[in-house]
Amino acid sequence: MHQQYSFGEGYRLASDLLSYGEGVEHNLEQAERCLKKAADWDDVEAQTQWALQWLSKNETSTVDVSEARGYLEKAANQGGIMAQWHLTQQAFQKKENEEAFKWLTRMAAQGYTPAKLLHAEATAQGMKLPTMAEAQQWYQQKAAEEGAKPHCHHAWGRVQEEMGSLESARAAFQNTLAGQCHLVGLRRLRALARKENWTIDQEVQEALNLRAQVLPSIQWSKIEVQP
Repeated sequence: MHQQYSFGEGYRLASDLLSYGEGVEHNLEQAERCLKKAADWDDVEAQTQWALQWLSKNETSTVDVSEARGYLEKAANQGGIMAQWHLTQQAFQKKENEEAFKWLTRMAAQGYTPAKLLHAEATAQGMKLPTMAEAQQWYQQKAAEEGAKPHCHHAWGRVQEEMGSLESARAAFQNTLAGQCHLVGLRRLRALARKENWTIDQEVQEALNLRAQVLPSIQWSKIEVQP
């Protein structure tokens, strides 16, 4: 499992270099192939990016996009914030409020500020949302599953940080490194050791900045939050 994830991270980094790297000849076709391989090796960021690229290319066509949506769901189920945000936004567009609020609450449980603001606004409007305890339990169960992927441990660590359980969070981040290299988990452990404040908001923004991306606004009724 961990070797598999390391391969995924390696292919995704290769894709990034071929797409954006300095001093490297860019090859977008090869970059896309590497990205798809990374997604198939369960790299959360690659799953998210490959799905979004495919959906963007085919949003006005009759091509079956269920495979791409499946990758987005895989990333979200590992705790990928960007994937969860897009699923929330898409669900609201389809007026699938129960599905949207499920992912919104799960993002808020990780401490992602835009999601927390939306969650608070929805609660103030009297909308029915899953409880934060339910979202926390979902992350805990994901991390406890046999063969849980490293990013599931990372997301559970972020949730425990939000809950104020820093020692338990540290243990979860350490689990992301068992037998492989999970760069985000490693960076979070380093930040904790140095008492640096590397938040989930910064983590998401840095990933967006790499590709000059922005997350779409999420809105329903009179509520709109632009991350």
